[in-house]
Amino acid sequence: MRSYESREWVKIIVKGSKISDRRAERPIVLSEYITEESVTAQLEKQNGFCCYCHDPMLYGEGVSRKQERGLTIQRINNELPHTRVNTVLVCFGCNSMAVSVPHEVCIAHGKELRKQSVRYCQYEGHCGNRLLPSTEFKKYPKQFESYCDPCMSIRLA
Repeated sequence: MRSYESREWVKIIVKGSKISDRRAERPIVLSEYITEESVTAQLEKQNGFCCYCHDPMLYGEGVSRKQERGLTIQRINNELPHTRVNTVLVCFGCNSMAVSVPHEVCIAHGKELRKQSVRYCQYEGHCGNRLLPSTEFKKYPKQFESYCDPCMSIRLA
């Protein structure tokens, strides 16, 4: 059984978060940091649902948390460590999407973003609403895949 399929999944989340924060040199203040108890309490508070798309998350013994609906922990502000006030529980699919989308946008439009009916333009020079229908994005090379068509036109000009 892989660690992310373990019945001790909550311990693994806390341990993995600490490893991630140390690697990124984010300060760990133990009195503010997530604990097994705080993660379990957050799961109960969210009734087992993803904070962004509101679908039920999968977790526990024998369940791969790396599948689309697997439970993961997401930092609200990615520059800060995994503290109790800076984390929510989200499914693996939303966690992957949330890397490039602000927390507030994920809260308001998580279901649409997850279904990919809308996307978020990351081009720094974007004008107007960054949340656009997916039809506004063509397939571009990896480094530009989160730029909408009008922004790509500007970028390529």
